[in-house]
Amino acid sequence: MCSSDLPAEVVTPSVLALIPLKADMHPDLKRRALELAGRMPAANPSLQIITVFDWRRLPKEPKDSTPWSKVTRVRNTLLDCFKLSAFTHVLWIDADLVEYPADMPTRLLQTNAHGISSLPVFIEDKENEFYDTAGFVGLDEKHWEVFSPHHEDMAGREVVEVSCVGCVYSAPSWLYQSGVRHTDHPTNTDHWSICQAARKAGRSVTVDLRMRALHANLPKYGESWH
Repeated sequence: MCSSDLPAEVVTPSVLALIPLKADMHPDLKRRALELAGRMPAANPSLQIITVFDWRRLPKEPKDSTPWSKVTRVRNTLLDCFKLSAFTHVLWIDADLVEYPADMPTRLLQTNAHGISSLPVFIEDKENEFYDTAGFVGLDEKHWEVFSPHHEDMAGREVVEVSCVGCVYSAPSWLYQSGVRHTDHPTNTDHWSICQAARKAGRSVTVDLRMRALHANLPKYGESWH
């Protein structure tokens, strides 16, 4: 699905939800990804949400330098496929999430519509263990940790400002329209370039601790952690 497949007119606010999937992902995870995304339109009546699942396979390239290099290229290919000016926001959702609030898009925009807005991501069946320690980075540039307190800035707050997020977040479409794209990073994820571009533009990167998402406990599905 590319921009030619979209409605001619899109009302504001409008969200392009992008969900890259592995073609060989576990059928239970695939089914859950479809179920979760399918709840969003009814649960967010003030938004127009267009959800795109991307199943493309990209071969490994010699220049790939991190475990996320292929998905980085998938994200950028997806962004280039759409007329981004038709949307106010882009919402990235990790396909391996097994739970998040149905009204998450609305709540993310209520928290931080002008910057990058995320929620914490824990591990299924281990709900006090934080998942995305590579993607979430505090203002002190320390990565969030698996075990509580995860990061000292979380204490006593409902919303915390950070340097970077990952896994699931909304970003204003103008950021991508300006030419910003995902790039590999030696210690962080491809989301670092997006979050730093937003911060450079004077916009905050926030995590709403009043919500939470759960990432699949991958070994339970026969997969290794990534």
